[in-house]
Amino acid sequence: MYNKTLEFLVANTNAWSGVFILLCLELSVCSFIIFPVPASLRRSVLESIANVWNKSPRIRICVWMTQLLIATLFMDSIRNLYSIHLAFKNMDPLTQIGGQPNIELNQNIYQAQRNMFLCGSTLFMFMVVYRFQSMADKLRDMELSADPEFMNRSELHLKKQYGLGTDKVKFEAETPSGQTKVEVKKEM
Repeated sequence: MYNKTLEFLVANTNAWSGVFILLCLELSVCSFIIFPVPASLRRSVLESIANVWNKSPRIRICVWMTQLLIATLFMDSIRNLYSIHLAFKNMDPLTQIGGQPNIELNQNIYQAQRNMFLCGSTLFMFMVVYRFQSMADKLRDMELSADPEFMNRSELHLKKQYGLGTDKVKFEAETPSGQTKVEVKKEM
């Protein structure tokens, strides 16, 4: 059974499969970035992406060429969808009701729409990942230029320094006599 599945996948692999795999990779990176993980872990992942991107021009060229290929596939799928739409619009009304041409036309419309959304989503997610990477790179450069010791501080150290994440909340309240009193309440 495993061999038949592998044979099916190899026989039916095309450019859209590669685009889908790239989309899944981009979605997993974006999901990791927005999941509630420690900021230090998120920062390390974004910095490693930025280091790979900044230090290896061959990878940059390959990624941009891949995105150019996907943009070309996106334009082709839009053109294909438009031509299918025109064919459907110019079709005889009697053949639109039922029969073989209608099924084949619906399949073509489905494939063209699928390819268009797949390419468009992949291009959009690449731009999101690229923007996250560039923001992390700029943030690191700004932190290094402002205070080199800031990079050595951990998230826990900063929380303790600024009193974030404690279970007590301080707030001021005015008493009826006009004096200010500070109350401390425990958060639940």
